[in-house]
Amino acid sequence: MMKIIEMFCFGMYVLFLHSANAQTIKVGLEPFPPLITQDKKGVFIDMLSAIENISDLKFDISMMNYARAKKELQGGRVDLIGLTPYHIETKAFYQYAQDLDWSILFFVDIYAKNKLNLHPDTFNKLKLIGTPRGNENFFSARYKIPVQAFHGGEIESSLKMLDKNRIELFMFERVSTMTSIRSIGIEKVYYRNIDRFPAGFSVSNNPKGNKLKQKLDSLFKQVAKQAEFQKYFTEFNHHWQLPDEGLLK
Repeated sequence: MMKIIEMFCFGMYVLFLHSANAQTIKVGLEPFPPLITQDKKGVFIDMLSAIENISDLKFDISMMNYARAKKELQGGRVDLIGLTPYHIETKAFYQYAQDLDWSILFFVDIYAKNKLNLHPDTFNKLKLIGTPRGNENFFSARYKIPVQAFHGGEIESSLKMLDKNRIELFMFERVSTMTSIRSIGIEKVYYRNIDRFPAGFSVSNNPKGNKLKQKLDSLFKQVAKQAEFQKYFTEFNHHWQLPDEGLLK
């Protein structure tokens, strides 16, 4: 009995030392339901938890829009942000940030109630384009659309505006958008894929960020190989294998 108590006490001591020596990493995440939800759930939250279990890192997560996440990283108030376009952000972004060497493929679609608004010669000339707040500048630069045409907001509220014809188009990542459309119960929404690129996480472009990047590059790859995460991403293949355009009924 004494030996069991001693082993328990030793285990608690090791756990205490691990917690005491843990390096706290402040994280700013943009909601990408169901991959990242506003209440801090989803596969990427689970990945950060898995990294905590195999390292001396502890993640202090805050939810915020993409524009704020970039400002917080630039100001040194957070250490890690996501999800960020992998190696294709603006030149200004890479003055203060750098991408981790891990990513997954993202599909960017446009959505409309009026199918004509999806036409290649039409969508980038519209003046009422919804997107999650903070993504306006990136999409504006990438697709040569005036930033004034974008109306930033929460995913669900923007999609409700689309359903009521208060905006002409919605532009964002496929999995989170289609999940939200089905969750809200919006019917008869046309979509068309306009882009696909990898996305992941970014840290500061300075000596502190360099050290963190070196550690996280290895940890993300290690965790991503775990069976539960391989299975999770495989389950989302049906979104990525959909036709490039169609109607969500």
